[in-house]
Order: sequence, then structure tokens, then C-alpha cells
Amino acid sequence: MTKHTPGPWITNGGQIETEQGVYNGGIIATVGIVNHQDATDIANARLIAAAPELLAAAKQAREHLVYYRSVPAGQTVMDNLDAAIAKAEGR
Repeated sequence: MTKHTPGPWITNGGQIETEQGVYNGGIIATVGIVNHQDATDIANARLIAAAPELLAAAKQAREHLVYYRSVPAGQTVMDNLDAAIAKAEGR
């Protein structure tokens, strides 16, 4: 499995960068057309930039909610959480 670039990531308009920034080889991705991003592109970039923290939070939540599977609604929540983590990790 390929590992992602470690976070945290930041946004610079529609560009996602490592905290070291663009001049240190830290470009992760660009959303939309460079220098012509609209509000949707910028919102998408913010969501992508939050990905490392969201994945870490999902894993942490999963560790603390394992007992929740025994509750009927909990099984669905845990299945959704497991699926999201697997998708993020390319499984």
C-alpha cells in the first residue's frame, strides 16, 4: 500500500501543500484550474487538506467505539467508519 504524504496539509487557494509550502517541494494537489479556482474548488481543497487529520480522527474514534457494534445502530455506524478508513487507505 502506498503511503500518503504526511500531514498536516494546508491550502493556498485551490492548491494543497505540506506545511513546508510550495517552494520546498510540498505541493500535494491542485483543485480546479491553477490561478482560476472558484469557491467550490477552494472548498474542495480545504476538504482534501483536512484528509490526514480526518483519517487519524476516524481511526482514533474506531478504537474507542468498538463496543458500540453490539448496539443495533452501532453496527451500521462502525461499518461506515470501517469503509471510510479502508477507502482512505486504498483497501
